[in-house]
Amino acid sequence: MLQVSFFSTSPELSNKQRFEYFSRTIPSDHYQVKAMVDIVLSMGWSYVSIIYEESNYGVKVNI
Repeated sequence: MLQVSFFSTSPELSNKQRFEYFSRTIPSDHYQVKAMVDIVLSMGWSYVSIIYEESNYGVKVNI
């Protein structure tokens, strides 16, 4: 059975060994994080505050 999601953006779901039959129609949050880092670097900001959720969704950010 194939599961297709329109809203699941967690990068954890990209693990095909664990979620073999999962597919999504929206990119992983990995790309959103990369875009945010690119903005910080292009603006030359030296300090950034991050607000996150202490859960699988919020703490598994890998840049």
